[in-house]
Amino acid sequence: MFDANPSLRAVSTAHLAEVISVAGPAFLTELGLPADHAMVKIAGAAVGAAIGEYLSTVPATGVSKENHQEFMRYLRAIVTAAQARKTR
Repeated sequence: MFDANPSLRAVSTAHLAEVISVAGPAFLTELGLPADHAMVKIAGAAVGAAIGEYLSTVPATGVSKENHQEFMRYLRAIVTAAQARKTR
């Protein structure tokens, strides 16, 4: 869908950037790491890429409850892995 309509991808990317700017403080709180910690950037990039890819595939594949739950588990695993870095 985005390949056929690049302007739609641009709008989606802009919305995702807005979500990230609003959710950023909550993400930092959830991670429990300082903003300049390397894992914040790594986890943020992984979450952002995963959400972007998920949103780009949904129009073609639809959203099933099972796929959505699996995706949410994946996001939680990214956050959990970053949180684990606090204790090392």
